[in-house]
Amino acid sequence: VTYTRQAGDGGTGGWAWREAIGFNERPMEALTHLPVNEDTVKTSIEARLRLRVALPGVADLPRIARCLDEARSLALTVGDPAQLAEIDTSKCLTLTKMGLLEQAVEAGRQGYERSRELGEKAAFVNASFALAQACWYQGEFRQSEDLLLDRLDDLRGPLRLKNTGTTGTASVLALVCLSKTYAITGQHEKAAASIAGARAIAEELAKPFDPSYRGVGRGFCLLLSGDAQGAVAELEESLRLARSADIALLIPPSQRYLGRASALTGRLQEAEAVLDDAIARTTTAGLLGMRLWSRAALAQVQLRNAPGAAGETLATTLELARRYGFRPLQALLMRLLGKLYATHGGQNAQAAQAWCRQAIQLADELGMAPEAAQARRDLAAALSHIDLRTPIE
Repeated sequence: VTYTRQAGDGGTGGWAWREAIGFNERPMEALTHLPVNEDTVKTSIEARLRLRVALPGVADLPRIARCLDEARSLALTVGDPAQLAEIDTSKCLTLTKMGLLEQAVEAGRQGYERSRELGEKAAFVNASFALAQACWYQGEFRQSEDLLLDRLDDLRGPLRLKNTGTTGTASVLALVCLSKTYAITGQHEKAAASIAGARAIAEELAKPFDPSYRGVGRGFCLLLSGDAQGAVAELEESLRLARSADIALLIPPSQRYLGRASALTGRLQEAEAVLDDAIARTTTAGLLGMRLWSRAALAQVQLRNAPGAAGETLATTLELARRYGFRPLQALLMRLLGKLYATHGGQNAQAAQAWCRQAIQLADELGMAPEAAQARRDLAAALSHIDLRTPIE
């Protein structure tokens, strides 16, 4: 058990995902042949948690969820609060990627409260990031920002370069999430500063996951600040890093923003191809949130070359975004529906205005300043009967 655990850690540390998975599976099997006691139960839990760190490399989210469910059941039998906190935090991260936001927030709050009670800084940082990320996708940007800022001293201090048990470095993960929170709320200078901090850490550690993840964040920030060309360059490099290191979980995040940025620079065929691949990957992997954001980006491409297809894409994606609580995405989709109706003019003008007004209301409520500003421009164009078949932002 000790040898295979060390070998698994070596595989994860060397980004050899499949080898790490194989080594971490062996102690789980070996432990079934030993007497059941507190030590073997805790070791069995630890084996599942180590496997959970390697599985994102191959984007096997259903298996991660099963590992965590098994680990939680075992942890409850021995009443280990530290392991329960880690399991709940990991479950929050996994459920967020699967698009089950309400369940993710519930698990995240449990992990956060347990970690805070334990007073262990690394566990508390992980729990804060996990909950902040789930809140981000729900549109609770103020709460996300507060959770991350509360741990900023630890992230910039003793935990700056520390491995806290997550696939990526915790400080990079948190700073990227903070930068995206600033970007989507229109605080572009703060976003740039946060992403610069993440870059410095990623360069210092030189691990493939961190610079690719940081590149996704910077690409998003550039996209929202209006620099589509810069976003394309950043996201293409992020995608290259993810592919070269065989990090399956980081390929779709790069693609969902790269497709949107490519469309803005007029590269419609490239944008459609990369988004089709992202949708296929996320569908196979069960990455609901990334799939919906990728479909929204695809609709932005279709608005320029296939408006009929865009209508169906927008309607079905909005229905799913509402069902699963992706409120920021709803604001974007409602604005794009307004854009779609405005391009047809005539009797569709009222529908265009209604969708734009709904987008403005929700974007204002969530604090999405750039999105609200764009929706207001679209509404003004609709009211003045200006043709909106212009580059989609």
